[in-house]
Amino acid sequence: MAKKELCVRLIVDECHVSMAASMLGLTLSPEEQDKKFYNRDEPLAVDVSEMSDGDKESEMGMTMAFALFVIAKDAEKEENNG
Repeated sequence: MAKKELCVRLIVDECHVSMAASMLGLTLSPEEQDKKFYNRDEPLAVDVSEMSDGDKESEMGMTMAFALFVIAKDAEKEENNG
């Protein structure tokens, strides 16, 4: 099967993003941080195989976790609307 882009948006704590940037020695103004992490011209797309460092079991596990999360959120939404 071909690879496809899974439509998932991550909601994160800004403090954790600031801490990560700081750990890498990045000093960003609030405006720079906003543009770099939250309001990019184009969203960042990452192949799960890059995140798993080529480990097929990790790749499958991460993909399944995201897919199951999407399924659970959809079911929760339907339950709340029905």
